[in-house]
Amino acid sequence: MKPTISITIPTLNEESYVPRLLRSLAHQRVAMQVFVIDAHSEDGTKRVVEACQALFTGESSLTFVASPEKGISFQRNYGARLATSDTLLFLDADVLVPENALQRMLSEFVKRKLDIASTLLCPDEKDVRGSAIFLLGRIFQRIMLLRNRAYFAGSCTLCRAAAFRSSGGYDEAQKVGEDVDLSLRMSARGRAGLLSVRMPVSMRRFKKYGYWKVFVQWFLGIAASVLGVENKIAVHKYPFGEYGKV
Repeated sequence: MKPTISITIPTLNEESYVPRLLRSLAHQRVAMQVFVIDAHSEDGTKRVVEACQALFTGESSLTFVASPEKGISFQRNYGARLATSDTLLFLDADVLVPENALQRMLSEFVKRKLDIASTLLCPDEKDVRGSAIFLLGRIFQRIMLLRNRAYFAGSCTLCRAAAFRSSGGYDEAQKVGEDVDLSLRMSARGRAGLLSVRMPVSMRRFKKYGYWKVFVQWFLGIAASVLGVENKIAVHKYPFGEYGKV
């Protein structure tokens, strides 16, 4: 029987974060296939993922996959190629899925006949600065959606599988902004929207690199995209696999 949704989680040294995401998924009342696409982590990522496999029972499954190549776009595309569901969900390892959130996301996604969607991202802890940044981000997203331009972060992206594949998927040549690039391309060809489901995400990037620095990088990247110019200032090394413990 085809699963209701196929979920791809790209990982690199996510031993501390990915178990809590997987446990939150295991409690959802939705038949799912979950692929953890790992870029040869040097920590215990494989061990903790395999320890969570027993949590996925019945029509749900969890599979650990060693990625042939390292790269967040490649890993997401690789997971999409393994998927058999008509609906794809891409999650970062530091996201938490609230109880019944997956069911509500899917219901709204189908009802609104969307091709690509994201959720209302919020900090996974009490964080005034983080909450303000995410609020500004949501306001910007809603304004741009009025122009049929979706600016979705890669933390949580829901796609209709056929639309994702016809778009060509994530651009593997793009080192940063691959998530916004995909959402812009798909929203130009189909229907995009923000779902009314809150999705907690860790503030680890802000804490590691500084709130102001990350905010400025995001702002410059978005401004360059809106203006249609090359973003030379905001390009930086993507911090994939550089995070420590929770």
